[in-house]
Amino acid sequence: VSTDTIVISVFFQAPNAAIAAATSCVQGGSTVTLDGTGSLDADGTIVSYAWTQLSGPPVTLSGAGAAISSFTAPAQGTLVFALTVTDSDGLTGTAQIAIPIAPLPVADATASDTVVSQGATVTLDGSQSAGAVSYSWQQIEGATASLSDASAASPTFVAPRPTGGYDVLTFELTVTDVCGITATDTVSLAVLRK
Repeated sequence: VSTDTIVISVFFQAPNAAIAAATSCVQGGSTVTLDGTGSLDADGTIVSYAWTQLSGPPVTLSGAGAAISSFTAPAQGTLVFALTVTDSDGLTGTAQIAIPIAPLPVADATASDTVVSQGATVTLDGSQSAGAVSYSWQQIEGATASLSDASAASPTFVAPRPTGGYDVLTFELTVTDVCGITATDTVSLAVLRK
């Protein structure tokens, strides 16, 4: 009688955690969804999900034990989250994601002078605006002035002749950030008749 021994090794594969979420143009106050439904297990099924926040301003996770979780974004900061998935063999896999919160743009419109005589060259300045990638100037009050470039950060114009002894000119600056969010500010100046 002869005997053979066969050793059979069973290797279980750990699951792969995967996170889908917005990682750009996330604004403070918006609802951010963390989606772990793309997580996979090659030799079984995923039986549990666990979301945790690793860093950044603390937020409350809704659905921290579900495949999809969400939170309300704080005003600023970068938040880092981890997803740990457990499969039917008891093995785990973890993934991380960093979500930067984009600050809202701030428009800041000024003029080179607050009182000028007709014919004087005036410079409008929006260059101190925060987060702006584009500028748009529009006159909203007073005798019509011709801007050198309404889409420049600092356009100029020649003060027009007032209809009376003086005229108040008001300009509105709208700035747009990389995410398409806008902010506005106004600036006024008086033009005196010569």
